[in-house]
Amino acid sequence: MNMHQLLLLVSDNDSLKDILDDVELMDQVSDLLNEEGLVDGKNWRHLAKEIGVPRDKRKEFEPTEDRPSPTKLLFDIIETFDPDITVEELILALVAMKRHDVLEAMKKHFESKLSWKYV
Repeated sequence: MNMHQLLLLVSDNDSLKDILDDVELMDQVSDLLNEEGLVDGKNWRHLAKEIGVPRDKRKEFEPTEDRPSPTKLLFDIIETFDPDITVEELILALVAMKRHDVLEAMKKHFESKLSWKYV
């Protein structure tokens, strides 16, 4: 997965809100990042660290019976407290985490979005 290909598909100023509204993409990204027991531990906790969420705040995202998706909660909080974060910043965090599966899902999303523009 070439990060440059993905970055070419997004605008410099695409806000994270642009993808948060896409339920299908967010479900897929959340499912991938919610996984526990990954060998390298690169799940939602690592993403929170990469985008600068303080350690004491990260504990608030632990899954519970009422909130089974820590990734969705993390994105909701980011949208509220840092609405200026861009899709590019998210991509760079995922690259640093080596989460090529999440990057591939995002790439497919943006490619399909782009192809619909020209239909």
